[in-house]
Amino acid sequence: MTLTRKQKALLDFITRYVAENDGIGPTFDEMKAAVGLANKSGIHRLLSALEERGLIRRLHHRQRAIEVLPLAPPVSLASGRADIADRIIARARQRAAAYRHAGTQFGWADLRPVIIEVLGGGRP
Repeated sequence: MTLTRKQKALLDFITRYVAENDGIGPTFDEMKAAVGLANKSGIHRLLSALEERGLIRRLHHRQRAIEVLPLAPPVSLASGRADIADRIIARARQRAAAYRHAGTQFGWADLRPVIIEVLGGGRP
């Protein structure tokens, strides 16, 4: 999951603050000062973005009610994509070898079932 610098800074600040203050969240003014923003609407946008990503939960209409949610184990998106790409390429090479052995051509149209198979869509 990719966060902007400001989102990351705010999340780190909230996490530290909540841990140091027995679960009580910071005020908008404290968050504004910590991140270096000039107005509270910027903090509201950052909090909304963090909430949409499932990193925090806010109880609306309650002061200082911010809960930092536990994170799933970190997964590198780039490495995940590389793994999937490697599996698709390996499976496509296997299929192409089988096609060559049978004396037929393996083309782009034959790649779609390979991608579906690798991504878990079942065997076409």
